Amino acid sequence: MMIPCIGLFVILVGGQASVVRAALFGAIGALAYSIGRAQSMTNALLLTAGLMVAINPWILRYDVGFQLSFLATAGLIYISPLFESHGHGWIHSMKEVVVATFSATIATLPLVLFVFGRLSVVSIIANFFVVPLTPFVMAVGGLVTAVAVCIPLNVQSFAYIAFPAWILLEYILRSIEFFSSWRYASMSIEWFSWPWMMISYVLLCWGVYALSMRKRRNRRFGMMQDIQSIKVSA
Repeated sequence: MMIPCIGLFVILVGGQASVVRAALFGAIGALAYSIGRAQSMTNALLLTAGLMVAINPWILRYDVGFQLSFLATAGLIYISPLFESHGHGWIHSMKEVVVATFSATIATLPLVLFVFGRLSVVSIIANFFVVPLTPFVMAVGGLVTAVAVCIPLNVQSFAYIAFPAWILLEYILRSIEFFSSWRYASMSIEWFSWPWMMISYVLLCWGVYALSMRKRRNRRFGMMQDIQSIKVSA
């Protein structure tokens, strides 16, 4: 049931590379879950990228949307777990938003600097106000679209139904305009050439790997201490 819904979503929003990547990634995860296989995020991401490159090899070189989407997802997979924490409530939810935004931003930053030559100073702050509403915008927009397709309505009736989606989208647009109007919202980094981008990604991969190994060792050490304490108490 989920896979046809994903396909319908792609048709409704268009077939951009980032949308197709997200759809394939979700479909692979849903298929793995339905057949009872443990889902590997790395394998799903690589399989998704491999299928898209096999269909259109040029996206690997010329489609910046695909590149950014792939890197942002990789950031969520590999960087976010380094800052994971357990908890409940809205404070924990906001922390997860900040961590996800930071992870995706760090993963895409070298490519953004190379392609666009600008560094956004307010992106993390702006995303903190925008990202939490994205699922609601998608849900309300999808519902409004489904109603418009299934039920014939005049313009006025459709405007009433679409009003909640308009409110959410208007808030997002106004927030973006507000943060982008700041005097130093972005800085020019025109000197950032492709060698700098490659060096940045090498250092980023090394840093993520080193922090992952350190966190794994700390977790293993903590488990050993728990086992020893259990043996002593027994």
